[in-house]
Amino acid sequence: EKAMQDRRSEWTENKKLTIYCGTWNVNAKKPSEESITPWLVPPPNHGANKEAKVVLPDVYCLGFQEVVDLNAQSLLVDHN
Repeated sequence: EKAMQDRRSEWTENKKLTIYCGTWNVNAKKPSEESITPWLVPPPNHGANKEAKVVLPDVYCLGFQEVVDLNAQSLLVDHN
């Protein structure tokens, strides 16, 4: 491990990243044709600084809630 630490600069680099984290409760609905692009990519010139250009994140981290059917059986069955 010490040898790897000593040579860390040979195989690593520090870089600032932008990360977009979001969660969406789909409410057990089937997927639709609706685009999620507006949620993931803000429109140009939005917000307080109208001159700022859109900067897309380097990494997207998305969570989805209630993806299963919400029926009596799925609610009563213990999935542990």
